[in-house]
Amino acid sequence: MQASSSYAYCMYCEQLVPAETAPIVFKTGFYRMIYPLAQCRPCQQKRETVPQADREEQMEGNR
Repeated sequence: MQASSSYAYCMYCEQLVPAETAPIVFKTGFYRMIYPLAQCRPCQQKRETVPQADREEQMEGNR
């Protein structure tokens, strides 16, 4: 199977996003072996503005 470089799967918002909007692309793990795992720019900006304690609380709520 060939990897698609035009999209990435944001593991925070759980959406396929255009690769150019994903400044962070992880080198390990793939969503269904087609799309690289990433963090899109909007999620990156949200995570930068949320204090660490709130982020940990949000992660606990997602489990």
